[in-house]
Amino acid sequence: MEQLGITITSPGITKPLLPKGDVIVMKTPCNHLFHEECLKAWMKSKLECPFDRSLLPPLNNEDID
Repeated sequence: MEQLGITITSPGITKPLLPKGDVIVMKTPCNHLFHEECLKAWMKSKLECPFDRSLLPPLNNEDID
């Protein structure tokens, strides 16, 4: 999956208390964006997009913290 650097200018939905500034997000193959740590936590139990339930590829060793 693709990692992107994005600048937050207003609070988000999954992390409403996230401070403004740069964060890392991941783009799924189905083109949805999620905070990196949120998506990684989700993918520990489900390999599907939280938004549309399409299948996601497993994380490789470099992606796992």
